[in-house]
Amino acid sequence: MDLNKINYSAGVSKATVKKPEKAEEKTKTEASKEQKETKLPGFAQMGAAISSIVMTTKKVVHFKETIKDAIREEAMQGLVQANHDGSFEILSYDADYMRKVNDFLEKDNLLEKVYTCKNKDGSTPMHCANFEQMQEIHRALKNQPEVLAQIHTTQNNYGHFPIDNSTLEEVKEIHKALESQPEALATIYTTADKNGRLRIHNASLDNIKEIHSALKNQPEVLAQMHTTQDKNGKLPIHGMSLARMHEVHMALKDQPEILAQIHTTEDKNGDLPIHHVSEEKANEIREALKDQPEILAKIDNHEGKV
Repeated sequence: MDLNKINYSAGVSKATVKKPEKAEEKTKTEASKEQKETKLPGFAQMGAAISSIVMTTKKVVHFKETIKDAIREEAMQGLVQANHDGSFEILSYDADYMRKVNDFLEKDNLLEKVYTCKNKDGSTPMHCANFEQMQEIHRALKNQPEVLAQIHTTQNNYGHFPIDNSTLEEVKEIHKALESQPEALATIYTTADKNGRLRIHNASLDNIKEIHSALKNQPEVLAQMHTTQDKNGKLPIHGMSLARMHEVHMALKDQPEILAQIHTTEDKNGDLPIHHVSEEKANEIREALKDQPEILAKIDNHEGKV
């Protein structure tokens, strides 16, 4: 077989195999030298071509194994190692092409190794993926939920999880992928940054609603999240808009003791959440605590500006 007759053009799975002519049997040394000198194309194109090679001689069999080794090597070096700018080679591909690559990596049990690796900033490919790429990574690892959990609870050198700075659409996608991993969700939402702030501290109204929905079966995590103070003693509810404050009250309506704790917790200035707020917000707090008159009395007797 003339190996140079194999057509790898444009990644199409086509191979033109010329009938082998009778020739002297090459020695193992010569065969090895020929394989080394053969210029191998990109690993995805090689994988496509392999499927169409007719296994008629030992030489072709050996060549196939050589290609597999080369693909494995290139997959590990090209995908796992980050580029100079900190991006990952696999993220240069669109989601459809990534699917083909992932299917191939799955056969070689390389998915976990590729997607849990880190670049120089400590980021995994998930940290850098766009929405479509994120969906494809989730698809590829759907039967490895513990790996997904590991990926999404990995912080980079700046303390960021993949979910940080995500769009609402991406947040929903991550929550869906981690449905069977409640511990991972708990870790994400109860881990503070260097200023002691949680993801809920700066979340938009829509994001708060989505977080509450994802944690609806973990009331203890909701409680821990909303009673966490940052380095200035601020709870997530401090400084919230009226709509966001109302959403917090609704999420914690079945935990009146947590509502009481929140609204009687001082920040470093000695202020309660009700201090220095608008009349509308003060009324919202009083409405949330209407069944706890002793807590309202404690708030009213607290020194500070209500």
